[in-house]
Amino acid sequence: MWITGTALLLDKLMILLLFILLIWMWRQWFITGRVNLTLLLLLLLAYSNTISANFTSGNFALIETVILYLGFYFYLNGRDSLFCSCVL
Repeated sequence: MWITGTALLLDKLMILLLFILLIWMWRQWFITGRVNLTLLLLLLLAYSNTISANFTSGNFALIETVILYLGFYFYLNGRDSLFCSCVL
């Protein structure tokens, strides 16, 4: 039974790391300028239920979201083939 507990722990750790990666991608590539309290409050309210739902259900939609935003980054930098590969 310890394998099930370890797999569950690794799943939760991967979801947490992907969410941290997504926030870093937003901050580095898409949110320009100074981050104020209003933006942080908006992000917290917008994604608080999504984060808790991902932790409780084990849904891997966060992986797709990270790949999609990576595709947006490629599109903004003129790498159309990489954009298409991430979106498709």
